Amino acid sequence: MDTPNDPNHLRRVLEISHRSNNQSLVLTILVRIAEWLDDSGDKDSAAELVIFVLEYPLFGRTRARAEELYLQLEAEVCPRVLVDARTTANERTLDDMVAAVLAG
Repeated sequence: MDTPNDPNHLRRVLEISHRSNNQSLVLTILVRIAEWLDDSGDKDSAAELVIFVLEYPLFGRTRARAEELYLQLEAEVCPRVLVDARTTANERTLDDMVAAVLAG
């Protein structure tokens, strides 16, 4: 049985929300996936995802979670990782990022 923090569950919700054009939910799920990546030790991918998401208008708890994760990663990863993540974020569209997450 899937749990709300299970990566397969998160990917399914991401795919459904993306097909439904629910940008707010897509961004929220991307933050949850970034948190999962961070917890799993993939800090580079987490940084890429959270920096990407922070380029979009976010509100409430989603913004707070994304900013908190960014500050934590900023203290933990090499500054070059953040520069590379920002470059990637600026080159991708939301569709590109969703496709990359779903393929991963």
